[in-house]
Amino acid sequence: MNEVLSAPDSEPFASILITHAHDDHIGGVQPLLDELKRKFPSEPLPKVYKWNPDTKAKTYTYHGILMENIEDGQLFEADGVKLKAMRAPGHTCDHMFFIVEVRKC
Repeated sequence: MNEVLSAPDSEPFASILITHAHDDHIGGVQPLLDELKRKFPSEPLPKVYKWNPDTKAKTYTYHGILMENIEDGQLFEADGVKLKAMRAPGHTCDHMFFIVEVRKC
């Protein structure tokens, strides 16, 4: 994270996608948001997306972070890459994976 954000041509980004709630996946989100706020103080923070099977609400708070609930099949697009979110409970009850749908080269 530090290498990417310390690069002279680094830019803010719009979204963070979380696959599941284990600490090794979600634990770095708040430090990342803090660093983005420090580096790009005039830019909005990225939206954080994570599926929560326990609520149908569009947004919710998890570990003090505002989350956007992911819909099964929801599409995300950035820099010519389109990702499709797929629910895959098993590893955890809230596990998701993302399939590359379209990539423009």
